Parts: sequence; C-alpha cells; structure tokens
Amino acid sequence: MVGEKKVKANTVGENWDLYLLNIKVKFYNFTEYLRVCFYFYWLPKFALSDLFLLTQYLLSNPFRVARKFLQKHGVRDPYSYGETPLTTLKKIARECELSANDRLYELGCGRGRTCFWLADFVACRVTGLELVPTFIRRAERVLSVFPRKNLSFRQANFFLVDYSDATVLFIYGTCMEEDEVLHLIQVLDTLPLHARVITVSYALSEYEGGENYRVLKSFSASFTWGEGTVYLQEKQPGKLFQ
Repeated sequence: MVGEKKVKANTVGENWDLYLLNIKVKFYNFTEYLRVCFYFYWLPKFALSDLFLLTQYLLSNPFRVARKFLQKHGVRDPYSYGETPLTTLKKIARECELSANDRLYELGCGRGRTCFWLADFVACRVTGLELVPTFIRRAERVLSVFPRKNLSFRQANFFLVDYSDATVLFIYGTCMEEDEVLHLIQVLDTLPLHARVITVSYALSEYEGGENYRVLKSFSASFTWGEGTVYLQEKQPGKLFQ
C-alpha cells in the first residue's frame, strides 16, 4: 500500500513537471515569435514566406511530423527534433561572421525556417538538407510561391552528401549519438580546408578524428531547452590538438 502511494506520488510529480515544462516552452515560443515579428518582419518577402510556412503546420506541428517519420523508420530517438530560434540564429550569424560570399549547408534543416532567414538576411547561398520528406515538400511549396535564387532544399541523408563546395556547415545536432558524430567527421573528408563548421553543444575536436577542426570561438546562445554553447570551427590541414 505504501509502495503504491509512492508510485502515485512520483507519477503526479512527473506529470506536474512535464506540465510546467510545456507551459515554459509555449511561453518561450510565444515571446520568440513576437521578437521575430519585431526584428524580421520588416522585410516583406521574409514575413510572407514565414507566415505561409507556419500556416502549413497549424494542424500538424513539426515535432509531430518528425516523430511520426522517425518512429516509422525505427530511429533510436524519435523525439530528437529541435529548431534554432531565429533570434539565436541572428546571433550565430553575427558571431560567426557569415556573409553573402558563403556557401552554406544546413545539416538537418527541419521545416527550413532557418534556411529562409539565412537566405534573406545573410544573403549567402543556402542548401537545406533534410531526411523527412514532408518538411522538404512544404518548404519547396513556399519557395515556389516566394522564389529565391540563393536557396534550395534537398531531401537527403546528410551523411551521403558531397560538401566539396561548402564554406560553412551548420549542424544543430544536439541529439546526435557519439557514433553518428564520428561518422559525420569521416563524411567531412570532402569538406575543403579552411571551411567552417558550426555546431551546438559540442566541438568536433572532442571526438576521435576531429582533431583538425580548430575551435575559433565559442559562445552561449538561447534555445527552447535552455542555454547552449555554440562552437565555430575551421578545418585545418593535418591534426591540430587543442
């Protein structure tokens, strides 16, 4: 009897924690959207594109879309979807000195919102890579209505892509397993020397084979789940140890 009461108490406590977390995330997303409207909707093309993109997820939010696809394909963690807030992306672009001269790939671009922002506000050439076909289909629908010459999307496994023309890779990837990061480092053999790699929560040099990715700088940034560390790295010849 005592054991049952403890189990019930723990369940109630866990449910309450999840409820509070849900409220916190919704409040963060609401205030983030207000900031996006204030800072970025002055550009009509971006505002219209962003609104059109957001309306496509009114009945099926991107987290649900990702979860269904990942569960169907037996991925270890079907709840690993996440997005970079646009106000945080603005800070990343500034700190990493992204420019119109860059050729940028976003590895795991989700619904592509960040790609539209980069194409419009940094003006670099952007390709969003994503495995979930629904994300690509809807992003391309927006792109067909509001075209941009410097933006493209590709449904692809980013472990199988050639990055030989890239100057910058952006990898949110906070939920990547260690073996996936190790595999990615091998894939990046095609990345040109002095190309930059932006990662969240970890540096490639922390992993075997990633010693030639020199950390140029790291800085804190705000995400839905809290504060995280963003690393800007540059591919160097040979192996440089930190």
